[in-house]
Amino acid sequence: MFESVITRRTSALLLLAAIVVIPLLNPIGFVGGGGDDNHYLDAARCWAAAGGACFPQSHWWTRWPTVAPIASSIGWFGESRATVAVGPFLWWAGSVLLMAQLGRLWFDRTIGLIGALLLASLPIMASAALQPTADMPELAMQLAALTAATLAYQRQSRWWALAGGVAAGIAIQARDTSVMFCFVAALAWLTLPRDRRAILLWAVPGLIGALAVEMLTYWLVTGDPLLRYRLALGHVNVPSAELPPGFDTRRSPLFNPDYIAAWKREQDIHVHWTIDPWLNLVASPRLGRLLLATAIVLLLARSALTKPTRRGIGLILAFALLMSALLIYGLAIDPKPRMFLLLGAACSIAAAAAAVWAWRRSRQWIPAAVLAVLAIIQLRILLEMPSRIVAEARAREWIAAHPHDIEIDAATLSALTLVAETHALPPEHSGKPLRMMTTQATCTELARGAQTVHAAVVDAVPASPRGGGGEICLMRIGEKAG
Repeated sequence: MFESVITRRTSALLLLAAIVVIPLLNPIGFVGGGGDDNHYLDAARCWAAAGGACFPQSHWWTRWPTVAPIASSIGWFGESRATVAVGPFLWWAGSVLLMAQLGRLWFDRTIGLIGALLLASLPIMASAALQPTADMPELAMQLAALTAATLAYQRQSRWWALAGGVAAGIAIQARDTSVMFCFVAALAWLTLPRDRRAILLWAVPGLIGALAVEMLTYWLVTGDPLLRYRLALGHVNVPSAELPPGFDTRRSPLFNPDYIAAWKREQDIHVHWTIDPWLNLVASPRLGRLLLATAIVLLLARSALTKPTRRGIGLILAFALLMSALLIYGLAIDPKPRMFLLLGAACSIAAAAAAVWAWRRSRQWIPAAVLAVLAIIQLRILLEMPSRIVAEARAREWIAAHPHDIEIDAATLSALTLVAETHALPPEHSGKPLRMMTTQATCTELARGAQTVHAAVVDAVPASPRGGGGEICLMRIGEKAG
């Protein structure tokens, strides 16, 4: 165990400050507009109304680690932006704390703290701190499984091994992509010394038990123990704007290059389908800065790292990259940055370990400076990401000022679903003179491009309080745009 220069109390205070402050820098929370968080909120509403789990209508509804905390919060305290954010925040905070603990177990407290702070500042991570997603529950349970497995190995404890297996099972229930996490973890097990790794076999009954309990529940309630897996495998039949029009989704996406090539590229980089996912990840401001900074820090600090440290960092990154590759080429998932949070966690801990060791052994300050600049850049990106909060406040003002004159289209109702007043508005084409609409461009451009009716902008508000992300519009229908 390396000597740590940061006390337990200091580490705890810094982590607590990061957990509280970072989400408040830009409390994005629920986004809506037809995204995944709409489905999770719908499921939670059903659970809250029923006082328990509802029959799943889609694969989103089966992800109980995401749905259950939200349902409990809105069931107890009513639906609001704050109550919808409670469950996601707990998962996010848990992920940050587990990252610190895992870094401490693998290296030391200082490295764990820095790795956790880097992960907390990662834009794709921080932006989901208050948003209903499967990303945070899955990552938290993956990190919990790794932490429990590490404790089981170090202490030769079958109970910690069982707990690690249960955590891995819950990670799969949070999102089925964690099947690949379990596969890679099994491969990592083979790299451990034979005389000590056998204790981790106790994770297998923990994993099987967690999965069996869920299957038994589905069997008793629905008669189909494999229901969640049928829904998961059939999710590609759900229409997606991320696939081109007319794309044939009847075939399985597993190991299917057609899906890999067809997904919309987030950064619009098109070279070849085999490398496009990686190029777009590296170019993404929400994840790519961390990937590049990790490579730079490892290059700068390579001479300062001991052989065991180099091996440990190498294995961490190798297995994280392998899991990412299996997600891309095996499951053929839509390779958006949010699907690679475990890779972000691996890079955070690897970069922290390299920078700390470079300073301790040879007083190299540049790797640490790179990470400090990275944290600033990542928080700057977070501040610029879109949020609905200002738009929701303006929507309430519009409805209060024109209580009987506004209709709303489906996309805007989805985006503003946490504004209770919008649910009383009639749908579009109801004959009202004003319509609330959403656009990825500007309201002026929307008015100019109106095809079926003339429209004029009455008022507009950016989807983000700092601009970008489109606008939400109050349009007067039947007039030419001025």
